[in-house]
Amino acid sequence: MSFGGESGLRKVGLCGIHPLTRRYVNGVTMKFPDGVVLVHVEALEDQDFYTFAENLNQNSIPAVVNSRPNPGPQACMEWLMPTAIVVGVSTGFLNEMGKDLYQYLKRQLSDLTVNTMKKPRIEPSVYGTSGKINRDNPYSNAFAIYSDTKAGDKFKLLIPKYSLGTDYSRIVGAYLDFLQNYNLGLVSELDIGFDSSKCVYTNTVLVRFNESTNQIEWVNPIQSHIAENAGTE
Repeated sequence: MSFGGESGLRKVGLCGIHPLTRRYVNGVTMKFPDGVVLVHVEALEDQDFYTFAENLNQNSIPAVVNSRPNPGPQACMEWLMPTAIVVGVSTGFLNEMGKDLYQYLKRQLSDLTVNTMKKPRIEPSVYGTSGKINRDNPYSNAFAIYSDTKAGDKFKLLIPKYSLGTDYSRIVGAYLDFLQNYNLGLVSELDIGFDSSKCVYTNTVLVRFNESTNQIEWVNPIQSHIAENAGTE
């Protein structure tokens, strides 16, 4: 995997074995701290990340930015790879926020998503053997939003690659609303189509925004991977 940003550095993989990645992405070592955490690979250092965190902290929303080393070669399905920029949102604190603060978080996270996605050459180039990589993958390998599940796994919101026609505010807002309702017990994994008994190969629960239903839904990485590979044959 190669990053085409200003640094010109080459990166391969992104499955994440660094302790910081494991801590914040894989959900084994610990849950996300209350608030928001942003973890980026060193090649994608950006002042916007720190401005985002500073704005949240100034409004009593705990936020922190960390970097992790540029990863080496990894082996896993493309959508399960930790993205180069990970934003982690803890679910519990959302229900403790007032309405105005909740809307402020939505705006800040939406703005960060848009500003990050529209940066030139933000998407890394993924290299793999024939049939392993979908050249028409609609989702970003650069940016995603993660959150804890009640079982200690991780939701990963797939973010569409940048397009003028994509309403990122709508996507981010729907995801935060889902997290809030999920923490309140108003919706469960089953309501988005996820059955943990049938998905034992990963602790990452992939989700996306369905524009037709205006709902967050589960994405089966195995079925999607098979469909993508069939299209390349």
